[in-house]
Order: sequence, then structure tokens, then C-alpha cells
Amino acid sequence: MRFAILMLTLFVSGCSVGPMPSASTTTAHPEWQHYFKLVYDVRSQGNARTVSGYIVNDYGVAMRGVQLLVQALDPSENLVAQRLVWVPGGVPGFGRSFFQIGGLPAAEKYRVTVWSFERVETDSRWPLRW
Repeated sequence: MRFAILMLTLFVSGCSVGPMPSASTTTAHPEWQHYFKLVYDVRSQGNARTVSGYIVNDYGVAMRGVQLLVQALDPSENLVAQRLVWVPGGVPGFGRSFFQIGGLPAAEKYRVTVWSFERVETDSRWPLRW
């Protein structure tokens, strides 16, 4: 039994999931602002709020696996709610993609950051021909 507990402890402690979003941890890639700009606004729908806008890729290479962190904050900038959402289809190089996140609670302000992304250095749809 002790061996099983030891193995489980080692397994769980060895499984690193990376940083978790919080009021102070708003991205897994601090360099995201070198690649992207975010333009968004907040609309009311009863007691719920919707954040929608565009993520703009200032880098000439497409980005995939793009995740946005949307946070609702109170007047003291304490976290009220947060959500990680995928940008469908990624963002083309020098292009933009629309995003919309609904069902957020009412809050004093909202913050949107790029949580994660992956550069697409080559396009596998176009095989090289010699």
C-alpha cells in the first residue's frame, strides 16, 4: 500500500501542467504582445456580459492553438470570473480573427490577454516539390 501511495505521489508531482491563470498570471507567453493586438468591447445581455472583438496578428506567420484568457474584475482588480477560450482556426499572418465570449458575469472591467499560441513556421498543406 505504501508503495502505491509513493508511486501516485511521484506521478502527480511529476505531471507539470504549467502556469494556471489568476489575477496576477494572465499569460503563459509573456512575449504575446510582440505578436498580437487585441481590440474588443463588452456588451450587456441582461445580467450577463459578452466580450467580442478581434485578435490581430502583427507577425507575418500564421498562429494556431491560440487561446485567450478573459477575466472579469471588480473595482479593486480582484478576479470575479475568468475563462480560457480557443480562437477558432487560429490567426493568419498579418491577419485577424474574430472572437466572442458570452455568459460572463457583470463586473467593473474586463481584461483579455493571449494565454497561449503556436507559430506555424511551415504550411503542411503545400508540399515542397523539386
